This record gives sequence, structure tokens and C-alpha cells, in this order.
Amino acid sequence: MYWRMVWMNSLAIVRNARWCVVPLFALAILGISVSDIVYYSGGRLHDANEWDILLEMFNDPFKVAVLLPAVYFTMIADTATRDLDGWGYMIWNRGMSRAQWWWSKIGALCVTTFIYTNILWLVALFASLFLVRFESHWSKFVFLSHWSYQGGLTVHQLLVPPPIIMLKIWGLITIGLYALSVCVVLLAFVFHHAGIAWMIGAATSIISYGIWVKIPQASAWAPTLHLVLLTHYGFSSKAPAYFSCIFSIVGGFLLIIIIGAIGHLLVLKREF
Repeated sequence: MYWRMVWMNSLAIVRNARWCVVPLFALAILGISVSDIVYYSGGRLHDANEWDILLEMFNDPFKVAVLLPAVYFTMIADTATRDLDGWGYMIWNRGMSRAQWWWSKIGALCVTTFIYTNILWLVALFASLFLVRFESHWSKFVFLSHWSYQGGLTVHQLLVPPPIIMLKIWGLITIGLYALSVCVVLLAFVFHHAGIAWMIGAATSIISYGIWVKIPQASAWAPTLHLVLLTHYGFSSKAPAYFSCIFSIVGGFLLIIIIGAIGHLLVLKREF
């Protein structure tokens, strides 16, 4: 029954009309990224390839730490609260325990995070077919730019094959968004209001980016900066040594478990 409810919850989330915005949002981010590349290259977009577009979309701290989470929180903030109105909980989840109800929401967030992240990546890759060359290696533009553009990498990191870098970026964004979405849904459950939870999540994203701008050495304390490869040790000279990709990935899983357990206890005690 649990897996069936995870599937039903996932469908209930993604069938909402607001999800039609996600591909449009991806195209908007893509447009901004391409314009940034054109600006930094002096109009020489032909020097770039698909890896530059992916770096500019998914390794730029503002896009990843602010825009991606804020939009995703809009998609999932009411995941739990939609069942709390009236007799929705008793009718829609008849036969389930409260614990099953809560953990099915957590499972559904895993599915929807995967869908959201991959929509963004697929749109970027598909659009790149028409905008730049597809190559298996880093482009000439990366070297011409002297790694100064927003998603750029250091010389040391350019020795790593592009697919490995992209896998790290994808993993950080997916796990980070999943962990943060669980927090937002718990806040919505506690306050019984999805709007309040979304505002807290959006404010956290903005504050995190402010920390990156003003005090990047404190990046590990900014929740949404854990989504950005560029802010981690080895990619940023100002990041603390313990702030590695492994640190963020393990921390994300621990946060999911901890917040899930807190929600489990609150759900068992709450009167619906």
C-alpha cells in the first residue's frame, strides 16, 4: 500500500496545473544563461558547447541557490496541507495509518524532485542541440574566458571529464532540493499554511545567496549553497576545507531522515 500511495501522491503533485510552468521556467533560465555566455564571450557563442550551457545554468550560485529552490517550493509546498482541509485526510487516505500518510509524502517528494530536476536538464540539453556544438570535451570558450564566467571552473577541475562534473552537479541539486523540500513541507504541516512555508523557503534561499556574496567562507551554513558545486571546497578558494561534495550529500540524506522523523512524531500527535 505504501508504494501505491507514493505513486498516487506523486501524481497528485505533478498533475497540478502549476507544473506547466516548469518547462517555461527552464527555458527562461536557459535564455538568461545563453545571454550570459554571449556577454562573457564577446558575442562568440560558437566557441561554446553544451557543457558551457549546463555550467552556466546549474553552477551559477544565484540561479541554483535562489531561483531553482524558490520555484520548486511553489510546486510542492502544499503537499501535506492539501489533505488537512475538512475531511480530506480521512477520505483520501482511508485505511492508512498516519505514519504511512506522512512517509508517503516524503516518498512522493523524492519522485517529484527527480522529475523537476530532470525536466530542467532535458530542456537545457535539447535546446543546446540548436544553439551550440555537442562535444565530449570542454570547449574553447572555457579557456578563452579565463574561467571568469559565473559557472566557470578552475584549471584543476578542467582536468576532470565533463560528465563527472555534471554528475556531481546533478547529484548536489537533486539531493539538496529533496532535503529542502522535506523541510518546507514539514513547515507547511506545522503552520497549516503552505504560503508561510514557501515564504520561509524563499527567504532562506535569498539569505543563502547573500552569505555567498558577503561571507563566502561561511557557505556551509547557508542551506541552499549546498546545491551549488561552485561554492564547495576545491571549486571555491574561500570555502572551508570540510565543505566538500560528500559533506553536502551525506548532510542532505541526514536532513531528510531527521526531518522525516520529526514529521513522523508530529503527525502521530496531531489532531486532524
